Amino acid sequence: MAEEAPMDDAAVRQHVRSRIADGRLPCDRIGRVSATYAADETCAACSTPVSAPQILYKLARADSPELRFHSACFAIWKAERDAYVRRPRQSVSDSARAATDSAEPETDGRD
Repeated sequence: MAEEAPMDDAAVRQHVRSRIADGRLPCDRIGRVSATYAADETCAACSTPVSAPQILYKLARADSPELRFHSACFAIWKAERDAYVRRPRQSVSDSARAATDSAEPETDGRD
């Protein structure tokens, strides 16, 4: 298998943020991590192969497929996961209130 050029750090970070936000990558610390030598397995963060003799990080979670990462991508995922958890969340009621506050006032047609 031909080796693909790795993504730059900023692109991997954006990819990881998007995948955390849509649920393709976890945002919690649950799971078992192991490291081994790679065998052309696809990285869950950047979607490029992790080729021998690179180190492959594996994240095993109950009821989920095992996730595989380049060592640099694994470090980026951990940092972005931690940042995602610390980021303040907007509740549904806050979102509805913000949408209502920004809406045009209703009129009865008698301007």
